[in-house]
Amino acid sequence: MLYQTADSRLASYFLLNGYQLDGTEVRNFREDDRVLLRFNIEDGDLSRMKREFFESEKGPFLEYSNFQKFVMHAIREARELARESLQ
Repeated sequence: MLYQTADSRLASYFLLNGYQLDGTEVRNFREDDRVLLRFNIEDGDLSRMKREFFESEKGPFLEYSNFQKFVMHAIREARELARESLQ
């Protein structure tokens, strides 16, 4: 299943669980642009991981923060590319 999220923390959690970033999409919401991070995740895994992420307090936080840095870089790059394409 193709799943998109603008939540960088949730995207980092997907990476932590072994899923690869499958692409980005920039959408404009009023005066703010949002970068949607795309993942191809099986339905059962998606439900389980979202439940674990939002309801659990466990996790390897150093590894998680490294993935968070990667996700923030991907968001910045997507925004820059979208702005360049408008010029």
